[in-house]
Amino acid sequence: MTLKEFRKHVFEAVASVSASFDEPDDDWPAIFFLEDEAGRGTTVRLCGHFFDGAERKDLLAEVLLPTIIQKLGAIRVALLTSSWISVVDPDNEERVAAMDADELRPSTDPLGQEAVTIMIVSVDQIELWTARIRRSLEQPPTLAEWQKGEGPHGRFLGPLQQALQHIQDGSGNGDPPCGPRWPPGE
Repeated sequence: MTLKEFRKHVFEAVASVSASFDEPDDDWPAIFFLEDEAGRGTTVRLCGHFFDGAERKDLLAEVLLPTIIQKLGAIRVALLTSSWISVVDPDNEERVAAMDADELRPSTDPLGQEAVTIMIVSVDQIELWTARIRRSLEQPPTLAEWQKGEGPHGRFLGPLQQALQHIQDGSGNGDPPCGPRWPPGE
């Protein structure tokens, strides 16, 4: 499967989830998509509790997702999440400075927006796609148009690329590339 075909598969899966909504408070689950060298795809629905706090997100990013990549021999992955984002106008110096200082928290930002994001990662390619969530009091939520983002970052990117590199190098023997790093301090 090419990157374009993989991306299409992921977007079709998101559309399928969206089509199943019937309540105003329905939401997109976190989903991890993987593709192996034979072009076989695997989809893993991630428990929402993994996104409750930094420690759990670190466990997901540094241990669980790399382990899944190694066990399945993935060469390409995509991570779908629903979250809050902050949009910063580059001309707004105060907001740019707050973002650069990591002081702007999307969930508490008065200008924050709810969105679905998809990060597609291979060893040599990274894409970030975002669609704002439109909600009403009476209808199920819908997504605005998908926008391709600039350079994804965050806690997931490094560990995902490292695990994929481990597979590409041929050193992926089913053991995750991370060492005994969990729990922290041990």
